[in-house]
Amino acid sequence: MKKTQYLKAFIAFSILTGGMTGSPVNAEDTGKLHVYIAGASGGGGYAVACYWKDGVKTSLGRPERNSCAYGIAAAGGSVYVSGRYRDGDNGIACYWKGGTHIDLDPRGMSSGATCIAVEGGSVYIAGSNLDGPNDRACYWKDEKRIDIGPEGIYSTASGIAVAGGSVYVSGRYNDGDTSRACYWKDGTKIDVGPASTLSDASAIAVVEGSVYIAGYVQEDGNYRACYWKDGKITIIGPADTLSCANTIAVEGGIVYAAGHHGKPREEAIIACYWKDGVITDIVGPAGRLSDAYAIAVRGGSVYIVGYY
Repeated sequence: MKKTQYLKAFIAFSILTGGMTGSPVNAEDTGKLHVYIAGASGGGGYAVACYWKDGVKTSLGRPERNSCAYGIAAAGGSVYVSGRYRDGDNGIACYWKGGTHIDLDPRGMSSGATCIAVEGGSVYIAGSNLDGPNDRACYWKDEKRIDIGPEGIYSTASGIAVAGGSVYVSGRYNDGDTSRACYWKDGTKIDVGPASTLSDASAIAVVEGSVYIAGYVQEDGNYRACYWKDGKITIIGPADTLSCANTIAVEGGIVYAAGHHGKPREEAIIACYWKDGVITDIVGPAGRLSDAYAIAVRGGSVYIVGYY
């Protein structure tokens, strides 16, 4: 039921600022609304990282190598896109600035860059790096890797935000026999998922000093979508289905989350979003699976990226 990472997309707007969207965005105020989406497209056995601006695609990856883009930000007149590509047996974390490819440290290890933010002229990217037999949560600042996950324990990062001079990263780590949602503030781990209970943190936003995290927690045998505000959990997923909140945004004190709910055994997974906990299904063609990966809110209008 956990969301896939391969064709994950993020949404950004050229007239929004960081913290107002599920994926932190730094943007130019041009007076015109633009929609940026990062992902991949392709055929013939290869996926090529790309992004779309107002529906117009720009390819980033080399066509002979599988690649995918996961996060996007616009700042200083440039578009920044985080992702990864295959080089032999390794997955190489990287980002593109204005279409120019930049590898992240260290190039020779399998790793991935899930999300990106640009603040004060510096580029911040969250992800994971293969550390021995396990992935280890980390983030990069201007291409230099900073490990934050516990040493020798599986962990991964899912979201990043920069606010008040601090770096916030959402993710999860193995806590005994289960996976536990958490976030790191300047490298210090703060648990949000309950002990001995499966949970995950999918995205993070920091708004007016409060930390919002989207994800899920296991309850009564089901995965239930939830979000945490400053460590306090609010469960929003229906009690009778599996659900996950993949992304989060806050505007005017209202909390928006997007993701999915449904019953996998019945092949009924439905994209949805929540506004202050009230669920709205996003209905695609009948009988097709769907999911929502990213959300942004502008002036009360809700924009969601996903697939069906």
